[in-house]
Amino acid sequence: ERLPKWLFHATQFILGFRDFCNLCLRFPADEAEKCPMKKSINEHADEDGNHWKWFYEDLKVLGLNKSYEFTDILSQMWSEETEIQRMGAYQLIALAMNTQDPKMRYVIAESIEVFGNMFFEGISHVGTEYEKLTGKSCKYLGHTHFEQEQGHLAGQGDQGEIEHSLFEQTDLTEEQTKLAMEITQKVESSLMARWDDMAKVCGRM
Repeated sequence: ERLPKWLFHATQFILGFRDFCNLCLRFPADEAEKCPMKKSINEHADEDGNHWKWFYEDLKVLGLNKSYEFTDILSQMWSEETEIQRMGAYQLIALAMNTQDPKMRYVIAESIEVFGNMFFEGISHVGTEYEKLTGKSCKYLGHTHFEQEQGHLAGQGDQGEIEHSLFEQTDLTEEQTKLAMEITQKVESSLMARWDDMAKVCGRM
């Protein structure tokens, strides 16, 4: 009973993350063609930017694909209760839009991957339990999603490790190192606030 409500509550962040990947983290295609680092970031964004499709499938599995009054949906999704979820998406979007250096966008993406890996490992167990109880399989909340959360940049095919090393073997200036740490802390703060909010929501359900 809590799982459908939890997923509905997360809608703003999940679809906001879609925009983060597809509109903000990516570099223009012409720039990516000239820069291996930017191309690598784009490939990762293309992969992560498609996970929302599993979310739509889970909505159907959990019985949330129903007819509602449009104003009721809007009032719930843009209510005080979902402010932290919305802010989580907005903060990541702002971080990417204000970061043009591909090395620093790598830091953003990699930080999200590390925390996402931990989160989806935990939530996949919930999806597994739901499947055992109902016989219905979830993708976004299940192992399908967790298996894609590799804890590092995705979508790079056979060249994944090579592309990954483009960033890890790059020397950073003292200023870049400081900025990278600040970015990591901002990502952590944003995601932890969102997860704490989800935990409180589950407690109220």
